[in-house]
Amino acid sequence: MNQVVAGQIWASIDVETSRHHTFYNRAWYRTPILRQLRQHPLVVTPLEKPVHQDLHAELPVLPRPRPDIAIGALCLLEDLTDQNVTDPVLAHLYLAEHLLGSRDRLAHRIGRHIILQTGYIQEGYHDITD
Repeated sequence: MNQVVAGQIWASIDVETSRHHTFYNRAWYRTPILRQLRQHPLVVTPLEKPVHQDLHAELPVLPRPRPDIAIGALCLLEDLTDQNVTDPVLAHLYLAEHLLGSRDRLAHRIGRHIILQTGYIQEGYHDITD
């Protein structure tokens, strides 16, 4: 059975998957701008369940971005969407580069964390459109 989530079709595949939100813990993302960032399709990735579980077991919780960081990240994600970027590994690398290019310490911490997540995403991502 197919399911539409965040504008993407999630198909049934042999390996069980779950949705990974790059920006977690959900309870921290209550303002509209932070919810938009957390739910942007480029940072919601279908991962094999064991890889997803490993990611959360082995990485600390991502620091919550301030609104100014979230707005910059959302602008980048929208630009990537406009350029038809669909590969989550590439999207995460662009996002990390954007954050690491800032002089802001919190942005750097978030960018480094996204780099760490990208390894898991590369390992466990399933392109369900193939």
